[in-house]
Amino acid sequence: MTTLRREELTAVLIDVFFDHREIYGCRRIARELNKLNYPCSVGLVAKIMRAQGLEAVQPRAFRVTTTHGDGDVYPGDFIDRDFTSSEPGTRLVGDITYLKTAWIPAIIATVRFMWKRVTQTFLVRCGGTEVMPGPPVLINES
Repeated sequence: MTTLRREELTAVLIDVFFDHREIYGCRRIARELNKLNYPCSVGLVAKIMRAQGLEAVQPRAFRVTTTHGDGDVYPGDFIDRDFTSSEPGTRLVGDITYLKTAWIPAIIATVRFMWKRVTQTFLVRCGGTEVMPGPPVLINES
């Protein structure tokens, strides 16, 4: 009886876990299971989650990382957001994004060549705070 109940509870627990995008931990899942008429304790849910290898991931709160001072001076928009160009090298658009990945920190650099109507995206490998030697790797061109 206990084994059958635990198997049924495990199946429902897994459904609830993935229905809530792997964010809910044992306390929230226990509350949801009790609402669904599957009586259980937080400790039982924690044991089942541990046995199934389910770990909740809590999203981090948004934190502003850029602060502007009162006396900051910003450059003007000299081209009035008109990025069209008839010859190379007159108008350039770019963006650099730092991606924190599990395997290697990386910088994605996107360059839009307005006169060719081509966007190239490069992967620049990083080690800590230093850019690793070697040329950037072209990962996309559209």
